[in-house]
Amino acid sequence: MADMQEVLAAINVAIEKLDSNASGNALRQYEELEQLLQSLNGVPAYEQAAQAYNGLISSLRESISAEQQLKQTLEQAKATFHGGF
Repeated sequence: MADMQEVLAAINVAIEKLDSNASGNALRQYEELEQLLQSLNGVPAYEQAAQAYNGLISSLRESISAEQQLKQTLEQAKATFHGGF
């Protein structure tokens, strides 16, 4: 079993990775595509592309929410380790 320092180090690394906000950055980049997709309006594949895009954006928003929940849980675990030892 890992000792307290190893656990805290692992928690800190996980929090740092979550702080990089990869999903949020991806969401911003994909939102830039929305204007490009709008320019395709009327093209036969537009409707399919728009549906796929909307699904992607929805998934990224869910991912951001899950990342925030995970970070909160890790912060709570970190506080518990600091308070309990």
